[in-house]
Amino acid sequence: MKKAIIVCLLILSNQLCLAFIFLPDDTMAIRSVTITSNRPEIFSPARPTFEIDSAAISRNQYSSLGSLLRKESPVHIKSYGMAGSSTVSIRGLEPRHTQISWNGYNINSTSLGVSDLSLIPTYFLESISIMRGELSTACGTSSPGGVISMNVGTPGFKKDLKIDLYAFAGSYKNSGTGFTLIAANKFIESKSRFYFQSSKNDFSFYNTAVAGAPEQEMTNAELTNIGLTQDFSFKLSNTSYLSAGVWYQNTERGIPPLMTIPSSEAGQKDSLIRTYVRYQKHTGKSILTLGGAWFSEDQKYWDDATGLNTQYNVRNGYLNADLRYHISPAIVLNTGIMYNNCGASFDEYNGHQSRSITSLFAGSTFSPNKRTEFSISIRKEFGTIETPTILAHIESKYTVIADKLSVMVSGGNVFNAPTLNDLFWTPGGNPELESEKGYGAELGLILGNGIKLPNLQISYYINKIDNWIKWYPGPNGYYEAANIKQVNAHGLEVTGSYSRVISHYQLNGRIWYNWCRSVTSKTDEPYSSSSIDKQLIYIPEHSGGMQLSISVSGFTFAYNQSYTGYQYVKSDNTQWLDPYLIGSFNIQKTFTINNFHISVFGDVNNLFDETYQIIAWRPMPGRWYLAGIRLSI
Repeated sequence: MKKAIIVCLLILSNQLCLAFIFLPDDTMAIRSVTITSNRPEIFSPARPTFEIDSAAISRNQYSSLGSLLRKESPVHIKSYGMAGSSTVSIRGLEPRHTQISWNGYNINSTSLGVSDLSLIPTYFLESISIMRGELSTACGTSSPGGVISMNVGTPGFKKDLKIDLYAFAGSYKNSGTGFTLIAANKFIESKSRFYFQSSKNDFSFYNTAVAGAPEQEMTNAELTNIGLTQDFSFKLSNTSYLSAGVWYQNTERGIPPLMTIPSSEAGQKDSLIRTYVRYQKHTGKSILTLGGAWFSEDQKYWDDATGLNTQYNVRNGYLNADLRYHISPAIVLNTGIMYNNCGASFDEYNGHQSRSITSLFAGSTFSPNKRTEFSISIRKEFGTIETPTILAHIESKYTVIADKLSVMVSGGNVFNAPTLNDLFWTPGGNPELESEKGYGAELGLILGNGIKLPNLQISYYINKIDNWIKWYPGPNGYYEAANIKQVNAHGLEVTGSYSRVISHYQLNGRIWYNWCRSVTSKTDEPYSSSSIDKQLIYIPEHSGGMQLSISVSGFTFAYNQSYTGYQYVKSDNTQWLDPYLIGSFNIQKTFTINNFHISVFGDVNNLFDETYQIIAWRPMPGRWYLAGIRLSI
């Protein structure tokens, strides 16, 4: 009933907003309001950001964020199968070390510390950016590896009406539809999106866990995903605006069996409501931002074979204030405060558990000349958990040759708090856990600008994390959480891009390569000395990919290729998953008839029918197809 009321309120508010938008214009003129950058970009302006462009988002609108990033970005995605959960790993660290941010707020699970990217429809996203490297001073906990930001686009406050209808169907009974309505005038903007997807995911695979590797069909892998988002922006004056939004989603899926298990009757249902509100006021020299967010997530897990039926409830609230002040054209000061309170009610917690963190942060950028840029930032956390004394980050960028060669260096200490599961899960949780602490540093070269010359970014990085939290087999017969080791990760990242128009052809290309050595350097596990100096499990040492698209006469052809090297599945590196190369091809044709834009598209995924696993004993589908149509007004 509560969810039905929320949906009705969203529809009613949207209709009231539309009624106001299409009232006759008056003569008041209000100039555009400037929207600030994300906090990671403000506090780390010299560090390159990997942007997922609108074309990549458009051709992956039928998929989840996890699937898009696996094809279109240099980060490593861990997937438990076509309908299973997926998480991200950056720079040799675990998924809990990468923060997933929605409109500036961390949406990583308070209980697990990670965000399931398979539950995030690409159709809801307008912009996606990836910043790799330590960002603890900007974002606090869960960001030693980097931050992936998802944001609502900047409101234009211009009279407009856009309607988008979208439908697709493909292999394994995969189908879905989407609807977008954007309406705006000089004072208000409304964005409404609805998305539905269902899939049987009954693909065939060869079960190498069974003698003779017979061909079998995946079972209990069905997925149903339905959701909507609603965003409003109101221009209050010529120097201020107010925005608010809500994201509602309901996902139900089966949990397919491992290749080593004949069948599964397990399932999972995830329901979430995420809301935010933001006020921003700017003058000639300053920008003040006040905001807040509230998240409610419910998960139900069942297994009919064992009679297990559990319910998990998690709540998360944020309040924040940020001030950006231009002392002079060369000096910018950033400062702010954020309060976060989170809680969860699990039977395994013996009731309700909660924690709160208050963060004070400040930073400054200084450009003494056109070639040089410095940035420094600090952060202090206060709360009900053990926190570091202070976090600090410093970076510098020097332009050797304009648009041709720049050098960037950065470094700082990092912090990651234990999750509620780590602290309170029964059995095995440890309320005495310390936060993970360490440092990260980076040295990079930036060559070209991607337009006149190809852009090439080369970075060498190091990460050292102490008090690494791990669940290990304890003496009482169950897994226990403890601070038991130190992890060192270092590696090389190469990212290149180029865009050019030749005659009637628009060419766009990207390429990336990652070498990552992430090892256990110290451990307190008496039985695990064999893991010393061994690569962490599910962290490939070598990975890479490329993307090429050509547009001409309304046609767009896009090809993606990704490579993932050996992944170890045991900490002593005696068992591994074989490397794999995955290609995909997309073709799209756009017609314009009066004010109607019609796009017809087709996708071939796993083009070369590769047999592979991302997680041990979780098969991935072979070659599969998808086609759809999109109508925009």
